Amino acid sequence: MELTNNNTKRRFELKTYRRRTDKPDCPACGMSHRFSEYIDVLTGLPVGPGIGKCDRINHCCYWLTPHEYFAANPEQRDNYFAETSTIKCEPVTEPQREYLPDINLAPYMVTFWRSNFGLWLSQIAPSAEALERAVKTFQLTASVTGAIVFWYIDENKRKCQGKMMWYGTDGHRRGGASTVSSEMAKHGLMKENVSMKQCLFGVQQIADRPIDTVYVVESEKTAIIMTMLHPEHIWLAAGGCSMLNHQTLSPLHDRRVMLIPDSGMYGKWSEAVRLSRLRFYHVSNMMEQYEANTDIADIVLGEARLKGEENHQG
Repeated sequence: MELTNNNTKRRFELKTYRRRTDKPDCPACGMSHRFSEYIDVLTGLPVGPGIGKCDRINHCCYWLTPHEYFAANPEQRDNYFAETSTIKCEPVTEPQREYLPDINLAPYMVTFWRSNFGLWLSQIAPSAEALERAVKTFQLTASVTGAIVFWYIDENKRKCQGKMMWYGTDGHRRGGASTVSSEMAKHGLMKENVSMKQCLFGVQQIADRPIDTVYVVESEKTAIIMTMLHPEHIWLAAGGCSMLNHQTLSPLHDRRVMLIPDSGMYGKWSEAVRLSRLRFYHVSNMMEQYEANTDIADIVLGEARLKGEENHQG
């Protein structure tokens, strides 16, 4: 039996636990009771050790699907399906991923300058032209609550999501984050718990720039800053390691792609991209000489610190 990505989604799903304490420990980060296993919907049993997802996906980034596991271990795949071949599998319809509606977005389309992030960005921009270019490229807006809205717009230029984040006037985050879809659901303008279409931040640029090299960084803030400084390249943001997957990277399949993960994330990004089937890519380890969670924008802003630099200076 051939295993395809669609078959994986029909046959396997993440287990639902009644209590968090029922969960096993994550095999990657070691955190207690933070790992959700994939189970076979036909048997109700775990597919295998280590096949699942860490709850701390934005920090640990561990996520191994049955499809990825069996693709890397074909003998295990053949044995598994040989043992379960007599069990009847009823087809299950995959949940449809949604886009944001084109209406009722006014509370999230306030002018960019109404956010602290907008004020800060205008202060560090190399020129008025560079700032205008970045705002237009990423269609930056603010919400009525003062959040900057990072619009996730796919390669077909449809709005998949709006990530809302609050910043101080120093360009550093203050408070939590939200999404346009969740805020609209609170006001009855969208269904709750909708599965939204996923894409990389800024990927709408690729159709209009077919030959330019694509650079992928982690944060939206970094992609915006680098667009102002190096507009000759296309700058995208993953928004987190979990967003580096086959679905989000598929529009870049035939493009030249340079990925620059934050320090401490080189190994996890390398593995995530290896499973994505990109053809022409390089994962840079240039940030590994810096302290954890440092990104390329920190270097530009003069906020990067080499590993051990503080101890050496002391």
